[in-house]
Amino acid sequence: FGAARDGLHSLSISVNGRRAYLAHDKDGFMILDTSDFSDAIPNAQARLLTPPETWARSVPGAHSAVKLFGKPYALITQEVYGLCPWGWTHFIDITDETRPFFVAEYKLYPYNTIEFCASTTYERYRLTSYSTHNPTLTKNLAFITWHSGGLQVVSIENPLQPMKVAEFLPEPLPSVMTEDPALSSGPDKVVMWSYPIIKDGLIYVVDIRNGLYILKYHGPYQDEVA
Repeated sequence: FGAARDGLHSLSISVNGRRAYLAHDKDGFMILDTSDFSDAIPNAQARLLTPPETWARSVPGAHSAVKLFGKPYALITQEVYGLCPWGWTHFIDITDETRPFFVAEYKLYPYNTIEFCASTTYERYRLTSYSTHNPTLTKNLAFITWHSGGLQVVSIENPLQPMKVAEFLPEPLPSVMTEDPALSSGPDKVVMWSYPIIKDGLIYVVDIRNGLYILKYHGPYQDEVA
C-alpha cells in the first residue's frame, strides 16, 4: 500500500477479516480493505480506503489501532517518550472510512500536559515515561498499558467521553540489574508494556521491569471481562 509502508508500526484486523486498522508512526491512522483475503480470492490485494490526503495525521507516534466493538470508532495509542508531553489515547470517528477524524482523547493528569512539561517537577521525571502502549478492548471497556501509569481501565461506553473506572499500579521491585535509560531511570519504576490478555475472567499483563501480573477486574461491565 505504497505511501503507508515507511513507518507503519502495527495493525489490527476486524473480527470478520474485511478491514485492517493501521497505526503509522509518522502519519497517524488509516484503514485498509482486506476483504480479498477474508473471501479467499486468488491473488488477493489489500486496498487503501483512506487516501493519503485524509489520513488522521495529527498524532505523532501512533502505536496501536483497534476498532471498538459495534461502534463506528477506533482507539489509537500514541507512544511518545523521551519528549514531553508523553503520548496518550485518542478516539477516531470512522463512520466515513475515507475520512476518519479525531473526536476525543484520554490523558493522565498532570503527566500528559504541556503544563507539566513546563514545570520544575518535570526534570525529575525526564527519564521515565507516562506514554500509552497497547490496548485490549471489550464492548464497553479499554484496558490500556500506560508505561509508568500502569494498567488503565477506561469506560468507552460513550467514546466521546472516555472515563477512568479503575487502574492497577504495581509495587516496583526494589532493584533490577539494569534500568531502562528512557523508561525507568527516573523516580517511577513501573513500565507496563504488553497487550493485556483476557482469558477466563483473568487479565494477564507484563511490566518489562517488574514482571508478569495476573489480575481480576471488579467494576462497571465486569461481566464483559468474566
